[in-house]
Amino acid sequence: MTPKKKLLLFIVHTLFVSNFIFGQNDPNINLYYDWFDKQVGNENININNGKFHKETFKTLNKSHQYFKDQKFSHGRIIYDGNIYSNILIKYDIFSNKLIVKLPNQQGHDLIILSNNLIDEFSIKQHHFIKHITNNGQPFFYEIIFKNNINTLFKKNIKTRRELFENSTIYSYFKSRNKYTLLYKNEYHDLNTKKDFIKVFKTSKKQINSFYGTNKSFLKSNPEGFKINLLNRLLKSI
Repeated sequence: MTPKKKLLLFIVHTLFVSNFIFGQNDPNINLYYDWFDKQVGNENININNGKFHKETFKTLNKSHQYFKDQKFSHGRIIYDGNIYSNILIKYDIFSNKLIVKLPNQQGHDLIILSNNLIDEFSIKQHHFIKHITNNGQPFFYEIIFKNNINTLFKKNIKTRRELFENSTIYSYFKSRNKYTLLYKNEYHDLNTKKDFIKVFKTSKKQINSFYGTNKSFLKSNPEGFKINLLNRLLKSI
């Protein structure tokens, strides 16, 4: 990077990073970082360093391995200590890969970012942060509920099975999500009624009552059900 570009980086970070909170909807912050990326060029920014992405699965019935859909969407990433906003990304849940679409002279490049360098990212108004699993591998958890001291995380999971049709192998992906609650500085599974009772032992009657009177809610929107119940329990403590 040239001295001029290093100076641009220093100016942008000095003026704006101290006031930046990841996920806030401040259009001025996005404008400043968009301006910086244009000044240095895509070929000079750290996010351009990675493996090229290529689709490897043929799918049926509109299934796919990505978060929400297969299209690239504008998002925001903290990568190797730098903030990149308004950048085209999509998240491969099955392979646990974040892919960026960067313009070049011929069109665009699809780059797989290094998970070790990603701190957090936002896509389609959903916020993900990195956690290191027990085997030392990075994985990205979605924050679906948060107050001053408690956070409910969602681990987006997709399983794959093979289908054979007309001598061709196709892949079918199915979502299977898990939830974890950070409560009183400890992590707890929060997937079933038993999990809720285990965490909130003194609220067993309230939990049973909520499950009993909201069966249709649980069936139609299990995630919304969990958030609603958790919010009620935290307010009653």
